[in-house]
Amino acid sequence: MRSSIIPDLSCCFFGLLGLGLLFWGLGCGKKGLVDEAALPGGVVLVTVDTLRADRLSCYGYSRPTSPHIDRLAADSLLFLDATTPRTSTAPSMASALTGLYPYHHGVTTNFIQVHESLTTLPEIMTEAGHESGAFVSNYVLIRELSGLDQGFDVYDDFVATREPKRAIYERRAEDTIESAISWLNDRSGRFFLWVHLIDPHGPYLPPEPFNQKFGPGPSKPLAPTKIPAYQRTGSSNASDYLDQYDGEIAYCDEQIGRLLVHLEELGLYDNSLILFHADHGESLGEHGVWFQHGSDLYEECARIPFVMKLPGMSKATGDSNAFGISPGVVDLPVSVVDIPPTILDALDVDSKVDFDGQSLILALSKGKRTDPFLLMDQVGYGQPKTYVGLRSGDRKLIYYVDQEKDLAVLRREFYWLNRDPLEARNVYSPKDPDQAELEERLQTWLLEIREYRRPFEAVRWRPPDGDEFMTDRNGDSKHVEELKRLGYLK
Repeated sequence: MRSSIIPDLSCCFFGLLGLGLLFWGLGCGKKGLVDEAALPGGVVLVTVDTLRADRLSCYGYSRPTSPHIDRLAADSLLFLDATTPRTSTAPSMASALTGLYPYHHGVTTNFIQVHESLTTLPEIMTEAGHESGAFVSNYVLIRELSGLDQGFDVYDDFVATREPKRAIYERRAEDTIESAISWLNDRSGRFFLWVHLIDPHGPYLPPEPFNQKFGPGPSKPLAPTKIPAYQRTGSSNASDYLDQYDGEIAYCDEQIGRLLVHLEELGLYDNSLILFHADHGESLGEHGVWFQHGSDLYEECARIPFVMKLPGMSKATGDSNAFGISPGVVDLPVSVVDIPPTILDALDVDSKVDFDGQSLILALSKGKRTDPFLLMDQVGYGQPKTYVGLRSGDRKLIYYVDQEKDLAVLRREFYWLNRDPLEARNVYSPKDPDQAELEERLQTWLLEIREYRRPFEAVRWRPPDGDEFMTDRNGDSKHVEELKRLGYLK
């Protein structure tokens, strides 16, 4: 089992399971829920923006940031080795809802819409008889900018609060969760719910009492020039920012706890598939980068929490579920692109989509992925020079490429993550046979990215004046009245 930027997990409740150990009985031939009556609940996808795995208690963090997520994790499969294909929100979420890598779905940066010709997870779920609702909290995910409403019966993207020092609108977790709960109350059949919470994203300004929950930490002087302008609070102590980041996580966790309790009250928790993950992480000083993301592929931003509770799965009942799988810690590499094929396989829903990801149900049954390589890239994200990377087990290969020169490789980096979890020592060597397989695969992928021509033209649009646009949008009587009619605004 590889180590990582996660601290020793022996202090967390999963230690009793044995790290990396998972007990399952899929060899019995059980696949999905053939009897759909066995799923009176539904599917709940919870996404948290800018959340590092190693700041959650269930992943070994020493601070109690996540008691409610920990409780969910105790009933679930906790994946130690989860990766996002791109370290920015809209591209990552487009991958989560299409099962495709960014160079295939075309959302290579924020403010590009998912093309209508693509088939999304909510479209498939709706066709299979699930009512679908999405409740998002980030400006870059509103329908006009992302196209992610495609396939949802309800897409609540009412984000009306502007962040200080940042021209981005958002919605607090408590308001998003309240709207999601209202929608759940009206459900009588199978459903697919996606909830996206933005709170750990900077600026780190948790509400009371979470702004006082942690700290004060030790003095860690930090030059103001190292801190992104929108993050600056007047403090030059890095610990102050880290304390507030943890406070945002704890606040977000409490709101997730409200959702989980409500699912229990409705009798939906036990037999629902609940998948919790982040879109990407955050740099907290690693590689000289503070309090930001989206520019590189190092673990602090590319590695994410990923927790999945299958229907009928719980700590109390062990493997007494339709899959014969017990909750536990899993060392299987997974990616955001695995979300759609996994959910559809778990529900025994057929799809004709050729996903880049693969079903984790199938991978668990075999003890390994069919394709052990996970792609990450930042191509098309706006920088002249950017990154393409490949993960396979403990090995990670990164190319630094020039987008203005046909993705010419300028620098190569190779890391053994079990020996160097902070990626501090580049040990790339063209003569190392352990690196040769990854290099051959990454070169093949780089060639495909160069030559791939999407059968559609991606539409990028960002309003020239975001404040004016959002003022008009949030004041649109039809938009507001529809959300009020549905009970999502008071």
